[in-house]
Parts: sequence; structure tokens; C-alpha cells
Amino acid sequence: MDGRMAVLFAVISAFEGINSDVEVAPPPPQLAVSLGNASVNKVKGNKELGVSYFFGKKYGPWQPVISSSITAKGGAWVGFGGNINLQKGPVYFSSYFIPGLYSKGNDVELGSIIEFKSGIEVGYEFDNSSKISVGYDHRSNADLGFTNPGMESIYLRYYHSF
Repeated sequence: MDGRMAVLFAVISAFEGINSDVEVAPPPPQLAVSLGNASVNKVKGNKELGVSYFFGKKYGPWQPVISSSITAKGGAWVGFGGNINLQKGPVYFSSYFIPGLYSKGNDVELGSIIEFKSGIEVGYEFDNSSKISVGYDHRSNADLGFTNPGMESIYLRYYHSF
């Protein structure tokens, strides 16, 4: 597993902790839909649709999230994890780590049913609390399986707050 995403996630967690003495209202629940391109071993061309639900609570810097995705070739992934958001005005940066389960369908064998998804996003929040972002994520089984090619996705995501 490439440790760069884990290091980035730890750094963001540390920066979020700097403002831990400031009282912040809990985030609103959000439903997000993403469309992107998934690749394995730098072979591109597999479209991916994702749906995520961000709970309207935080545990320290962590906002719980349930996420799922399916590729055009039937590779499906679903997981539960945490998201961290850093926001300055309408612009925000977020990072997430979501352990989950993968079923290859007619897609690429990723070596294990257990796949960890970590990613980053940069986005803009509109006045009506909807958001749009561009992001990158990496899925890996952390060498738990017989092979670990990993899967990367680049996507566009839209959020709707409730």
C-alpha cells in the first residue's frame, strides 16, 4: 500500500486538531454523487459512479461517511469510514479514509475482498450549502491479498446538504 495518502491524512488530522478548542457547529448531513474515471496499473477508461452519505455529526475532527461505487465493468465497492474537512471561506480541502468491501464483477481482480479507500478533494461551497469538488482516491488491500494492484480514481463530485 502506498503510504503517501496515509501521511497526508495524518497531516490533515493534525491541522484540524490545532483548532480543536474552537466551538464549531456540527456539519449538516450531505448526500454526494460522483462521476469519474477509475484505473488500475495506469490503464484508464473505466467509468465509475459513486454515492456517499456524510452524517451530520463529528467525532473530534472525523465526520462519519458511508460510501459506495460501481464501475462500468461491474466492480462494486462499499465502505464506512471518516472524512476530515478544512475550509477557508467557500473553498475547502478534505481527506478521507474508508475501509470497505470489493466485488470485482467483470472488472479487475484487486486481490482481496477487503479494500481501503483513501482520498483527497478540493472544492467550492455555494451559498445554498451545496458543494462541488474534484478529487483523487486510491484503493488498496494493504497487501492482505494475493496481489495488490490498487485502483485510482479521478472524479467530479456534487454534494447536497439536508
